[in-house]
Amino acid sequence: MNTNESSKSNNGSISRLIKTGSGKAFGFTVNSSTDGEIALIDSTTNDGVASKAQTQLFLLDGFTPSCFALNAIEVLGGNVSDGDTFQLGNVVYTFRDTMTQPFDVQIEATIENSLANMSDATRGVNIGTSCYEGTTPQGQLCYFYDPLDSESSTTVSLGRETFYNNIPVIITSSVLNPSGDKAGSFAQAIPKEEASFTLGSKTYSFTAVLTDDVCGIFGIPTPPNTENEITDGGSLVDNIQGAINGDGGALEGTGYSFGTTPNAEVDCEIDGTNVYFKAKEVGSYGNSIVAKGNSATVGLGQDQQNLYETLYGGQDAPNSFMGSFPFTSGSSIVKFPAPIEFYQGLYAVVDGDIDYTILYE
Repeated sequence: MNTNESSKSNNGSISRLIKTGSGKAFGFTVNSSTDGEIALIDSTTNDGVASKAQTQLFLLDGFTPSCFALNAIEVLGGNVSDGDTFQLGNVVYTFRDTMTQPFDVQIEATIENSLANMSDATRGVNIGTSCYEGTTPQGQLCYFYDPLDSESSTTVSLGRETFYNNIPVIITSSVLNPSGDKAGSFAQAIPKEEASFTLGSKTYSFTAVLTDDVCGIFGIPTPPNTENEITDGGSLVDNIQGAINGDGGALEGTGYSFGTTPNAEVDCEIDGTNVYFKAKEVGSYGNSIVAKGNSATVGLGQDQQNLYETLYGGQDAPNSFMGSFPFTSGSSIVKFPAPIEFYQGLYAVVDGDIDYTILYE
């Protein structure tokens, strides 16, 4: 095996001709700061190399995340008492030391746990423990308690339409105070259509409040930037990537909605503050995957003037295409299952920030 003529980049993403003429490639070594892939073609140029269809996300002037109607609940201190009530719309929940009937909510030793039970009751979970048997989801409203912020919590609607703005929130308790923009009722809601985009069969909505609604992406940036820090310490671009790719649950429930599964057709890549969506597979098939913004403030395309409704730029593999081989960040050795023969030349097309060496003879 001859490695004297091997190609090695110098801390860069460099595609280049490795060797002219015929030979066999056995694999490559890589030292990379990113995940990526190396595509090999039997050619002296990279003309016609297969590529993935892609698009870029643009949050345009006037971008505002959609918001469920909401009402902030101020926690004044202490715990709720037996008989305190929490009315959402036409449904009245009663805090009880001992539960006896539907819509009773169990009082716990701390206000945090009592309010967590209230949250369960509005969503219809942990029936029989957090709330009494027969308690059903409220249907229009849902209460969320944030254990990381012991001084506030939020009641949100299950829809973004302005219809929800005037649904009453009435509390009889000395330790809880509705403190929304409209005392005792919901604050302004922004329709969902104002900030969403579609990738394949899924539509993702930017929102200022996460609920059980899947494919919601949390973030409140200063328009039109996407890099602004948000309250959970992450960034909007991280939340977008987590929602599209799945992140092992690290941001699920804080950066994007619980229950959001990875997109089956598209991956998300971020480069600084830039967000790109790419087809999972190379080829022209990706050019037909729906990828569009659903409002004047969210666009997908080549730039802010050329906004499209599908991915673009996917190209099928030519006859000289030898294969695409992924690598992960860090140092690794990729050995091909069998040597790959080339005849015209060996050309490497690199996607990633990488130092690499192709092994061939």
